[in-house]
Amino acid sequence: MIIIGYPCIGKSSFCENFTEFIDLESSCFSKTNPLWYKDYCTVARDLESQGYNVFVSSHKEVREELAPYQKSIKIVEILPTLEMRDTWVTRVSNRYINTLSAKDKAARDFIIKNYTSGIEDMMADSIEKKVFIKPENVNDLCSTVKERLFKF
Repeated sequence: MIIIGYPCIGKSSFCENFTEFIDLESSCFSKTNPLWYKDYCTVARDLESQGYNVFVSSHKEVREELAPYQKSIKIVEILPTLEMRDTWVTRVSNRYINTLSAKDKAARDFIIKNYTSGIEDMMADSIEKKVFIKPENVNDLCSTVKERLFKF
């Protein structure tokens, strides 16, 4: 299975505890290469074919590249609801305060500026299977994965 995860859903933390899941970090792929997402998605599909469940980024190029494979690979998006904006801004801001990493700053800045349009874009894309994070499961990706993803 390939899981397209919105920023700050807890992909990395989740994968630290479950060896059958991999967080495929998109920042390892140079964005100076205009086709970086093709290489990234090829690696994701290869890992999935080896039996891993692979978390990938939610970049639009990634979603569009993976969409045609939905008939042969289980592909699911995990994203918060539109109503979770304030919670998500707080969540990503706290993460940046704790790490002070450039990656977390970029994620925070992106979410502050693009939360609504980013969520609406994911809701309207061609990935058919979607799981929404709601206030009651915001801090429990484990339950979300166990209860929802494996039902598809």
